[in-house]
Parts: sequence; C-alpha cells; structure tokens
Amino acid sequence: RSYHKANEGLGFTRNFGMEKAQGEYLFFIDSDDFLPNASCLTSIHECIIQKHADMVVINHCTCNAETEVMNTENAVFGNEQDSAFYFNNNCFTPSACFKLVRRQFIVNQNIRFMQGISEDFLWTAKILSYNPSIAYLLDNYYYCYRNFRRGSLTETTDISNINHYVQILRDMTELYNGTEMMSFFLSKSYFDLFMTIVNKFGQEELFQIESLNYFYTNRKYLKLGRLRKPYI
Repeated sequence: RSYHKANEGLGFTRNFGMEKAQGEYLFFIDSDDFLPNASCLTSIHECIIQKHADMVVINHCTCNAETEVMNTENAVFGNEQDSAFYFNNNCFTPSACFKLVRRQFIVNQNIRFMQGISEDFLWTAKILSYNPSIAYLLDNYYYCYRNFRRGSLTETTDISNINHYVQILRDMTELYNGTEMMSFFLSKSYFDLFMTIVNKFGQEELFQIESLNYFYTNRKYLKLGRLRKPYI
C-alpha cells in the first residue's frame, strides 16, 4: 500500500509513514538508496523470527551516486553480539535506514522524528534511552546507501546548521541513561557531529562560534579525549 503527501521534509514524512504503518517492524528506505538483492527481505524476516528483538541492526555498504559501483573495501562481517565491536567497526550508525525497529516499541514510547538536519541522531538516541533488545544481521549486505549525492541533505553545507548540530547533542545528552550502548552511541555521535562541523566549515569560522564550547565542556562523552580547547 502506498500513500502520497505534500513534501514537508524527511522527518515529517517518516512520521506520516509510521502513523500509517500496520506491520510488526518499521524499515526506512530512502528514495535514492536500494536493497542489494531480492533475498534481503527474506533474510531479515528470518532474523526477526529467530531473535524477536526490539531492534535489528543490518549491515550496509555505500554506493557512488555517479557510477553506482558498490564500495565493499571496508567490509565488516560477523555474528558477535558485542556492542563495542559494532561501534568500533562503524556497523552501528545513527541512520534510521540501517536498522529495523519493532513498531509497537515506537508506539509505546511515542518516539517521533524531529524536523531539520541529522534527524536520525536524536531518533536513535530516543530509542536507546529505553534500553531496547538488539539483534545484529551482519553476515551480508542488506542495504546500499548512495553517498555523495549532489544537493542531498547530508551534503548540504550551511554555517547556520552548527547551532542545530549542537542542540541535537544537548537533547541527546539529556536522554543519557547510563547504559553501555548509550555511552558508546553518545561518544560516537559527539565525535561524528564535531568532525562534520570541522569538515564542512573553515577553521576561522569555527573560532567565532560560541556554541561550540558545548563540545569542550561535554568532552567526557568523547571517551578518547579527542577534543582540546585550543582546537575550538
């Protein structure tokens, strides 16, 4: 079944989809991404039946938007159930597309996407704050993400977005529940969002942005102490 609505942004569109969904699990596939093969959904379904987890994290690969050649050089496969292993190998990411979540879990906790950029960070943090059971399906690729898309939201650069990134981290920090998974996720998110800012905006502009002091004052979440005050 398909629904059509006016374009109100990614967050509102996903919320609309969650309201209309009737299945047991939610699976988001962005319009310019794709599943690598026809058997993906069968394998995912088998994992769901076996694990009965609140969240199923699936392996993914990237694809060049121009050539559509899949990048498998940094492949990580395994069946371990250790959260540290998956974070260190970048298998657990904030993206809503790389995980399936039990719909009733979302309904019970009233979890929704916010509107703006990097919506997936806060959405995933909200889920983890309720300590869900998690299963991993990493024996193959189950999602292909087209990167370097011209004009895509993740490639758009606007210095006004920095305060938005910082607000996301403030909201995520308030959700911290002391669990190992949340600790790993916060640490990775702080580092990823800070490096996003560093890579997208010149260093000269960064020195002028007072809100970036939030990264320094909360550097305890960057477990390896990657941030130093002179840097920001």
